[in-house]
Amino acid sequence: MDKHIGVEYIYEDLTPTNLDSIDTVAVLTPEAMGKLPTELLTQLQSAVTYSDLDLIATLVKQIATHDEILSQAIALSLHNFEYERILDLIAMT
Repeated sequence: MDKHIGVEYIYEDLTPTNLDSIDTVAVLTPEAMGKLPTELLTQLQSAVTYSDLDLIATLVKQIATHDEILSQAIALSLHNFEYERILDLIAMT
């Protein structure tokens, strides 16, 4: 478009910040998930199952109060559409 009519698009980077250096395999374990309150895990499971993005964002913030690195790893996995992985981890707790 720029070449023909002079329009230049500016793209927003929607990748969560500070998540590039997280090793989700090492962080996301059943043991780590098991340290979270049961009610929080139940809500996360429901939110992920129904793809409720607003509730997921709220829950990830709540998880950060318990474990910042774990919340970032969960956010990164969900950003990468690894919903089954998170649901499997919750089921293992």
